[in-house]
Amino acid sequence: MMNWKNLLCGTIVCAGVGLMAQEAESSLPSSEDSWRPEVKLSIDYKTRYLSKGKVCNHDRTMFGDISLSLKGAYVGIWNAFDLTDSNGYRNETEEYDFYAGYSYTIGDLGDAIKSITLDGSWWYYRYPSAHSGDSWELCLNVSLETFLSPGFEIWYDVENDFAYIGLYGGYDFVIPGTDDKLTWNNKAELWWGSTRYNYCGEAYPDTYKNAIFSLVYDTGLTYEITKNISTSVFGEICWLLDDDIREYHKDKRRSNAVNCLVGANVTFKF
Repeated sequence: MMNWKNLLCGTIVCAGVGLMAQEAESSLPSSEDSWRPEVKLSIDYKTRYLSKGKVCNHDRTMFGDISLSLKGAYVGIWNAFDLTDSNGYRNETEEYDFYAGYSYTIGDLGDAIKSITLDGSWWYYRYPSAHSGDSWELCLNVSLETFLSPGFEIWYDVENDFAYIGLYGGYDFVIPGTDDKLTWNNKAELWWGSTRYNYCGEAYPDTYKNAIFSLVYDTGLTYEITKNISTSVFGEICWLLDDDIREYHKDKRRSNAVNCLVGANVTFKF
């Protein structure tokens, strides 16, 4: 299996090839540029793997994401790499997420709401050593270009017949005196889950209910090194809001009512 060192080497090579290709194509007419696909490579290091406020891996994890997009359509692969053997995968991929979707923006709506973006996507989750957890989901994300950039996303797991919904909003502050290269990013998310999503097993029957289960707040600084490369440092804090769900997660190793992480990211676009 691919380990995180191979991912880093592959990412650097691909980024270099992509940047050289972009430089070679920089003289293309603008009409042709509009049909040139965008490749995005991203690597994250986090002190924990949290998902919507819940702990998936309580120790250090790296994440890789590569996507290809053109005219609103996109495909990609996301991976989680266990660096400490916490989930039985030392320097191996513990999760693959394959995704594809289409994003469409309706613009020129007015001064208050400048645009609305509709994004529909398909996701397939594969766990190399635990195939019983493999599943696929559908997602609809609707976001507004207005104050605090609010939006919502609806997820439905077709394999396991459950749903969960997130409401979000945030604001990015451009730091003065940095030539618009340094930005302070902020985003908050509120998550609701259906009975099957929230259910934590026979030992916790009270978790079988529709409930708002978590509040997540992300903050960080992003620096644009070049037009094609950016890097960031960030933190995340998550509160489990429902009493019964919180008690289940408090019984898990190194999972608490409030969970936090810090991390760093580098992203290449070309």
